[in-house]
Amino acid sequence: MSDFTLVVIAGLLLAAIFVVLRLLGAKRGSKLRPHVPEFDPQKNIVVDGSNVMHWGGEPSAQILNNVLVALGEKGLNPMIFFDANVGYKLWDRHANARHIAPKIGVKADRIVVAPSGTTADELLLEFAVRNSLRLVTNDRFLDWRMQFPKTGETGFLVKGQWKQGSVVLRGL
Repeated sequence: MSDFTLVVIAGLLLAAIFVVLRLLGAKRGSKLRPHVPEFDPQKNIVVDGSNVMHWGGEPSAQILNNVLVALGEKGLNPMIFFDANVGYKLWDRHANARHIAPKIGVKADRIVVAPSGTTADELLLEFAVRNSLRLVTNDRFLDWRMQFPKTGETGFLVKGQWKQGSVVLRGL
């Protein structure tokens, strides 16, 4: 076999590997783009799960679940974003969307866990702004205001609290 033939075969193999990796979603440098089933901007809402789970003080999957139930009762379909450390905060172990979903009462395709070493803030803000969705959180995102001016607009951020065993949402 000639050197030219070997180079051609190696090139074809590399191209095939590249195509397979692209099909599997291993896009180098790509931003996480969560899939949103049954997307309707009037019925979907983004939830800052890493913020909401602290509304009672200590991190709590139960409080987060109660907030999600309250949103569902208002006809809203939440998309929940978490920092990478959510599993350690709630269960002292790593957790992905499939692990979290049954514990908070939603489908795994409604959950995005930020990659390790990052926060969910940029992901959830980019997603909410791009899709014209409101965001449930008590975070004011002051450090993101320049990149996401929408965070300063009235009605974009939905505030709330856990008060005497009940969810209180302001602005819905």
